[in-house]
Amino acid sequence: MTELLFNFVLLTLAILFLSLAATAVYNSYVNNRQLEFNQSYMLSNLIIDIDAISEMFDILIDSCFMEYFLFDPVQEGTYINAEMEKKIATEITSKVISRITTGILSRLKLIYVIDTEQELSDIVAKKVYIRVTDFIVSNNKPTL
Repeated sequence: MTELLFNFVLLTLAILFLSLAATAVYNSYVNNRQLEFNQSYMLSNLIIDIDAISEMFDILIDSCFMEYFLFDPVQEGTYINAEMEKKIATEITSKVISRITTGILSRLKLIYVIDTEQELSDIVAKKVYIRVTDFIVSNNKPTL
């Protein structure tokens, strides 16, 4: 009789354990499906204004560009050689990178592939190079 009671208790505990395990697995599955649904719903309703993000980035670069020339002015018509161009671009790039906040970075990641700090530096350097080159071309243009 005690052996039968022992087997009954053991079977009851096994069934209880299995039902708890099944409930945990089911709840985990339901929670994961709900999370996936919420993420897909949020992504489908997310509107990315690429032009606004790009414009914000350009404004940041332009403000650092203007600040650089405010504190280190180049006389109009002064020829800017390659060495000066590199110095200007490097300093403005550093200034822009130092001003990129986590909010700006998260927006930039929506339109650029940025996984490392080096990738961010490369993107900023390219944008700054274009801005600096445009300035230098207009500055070094011979006056008639």
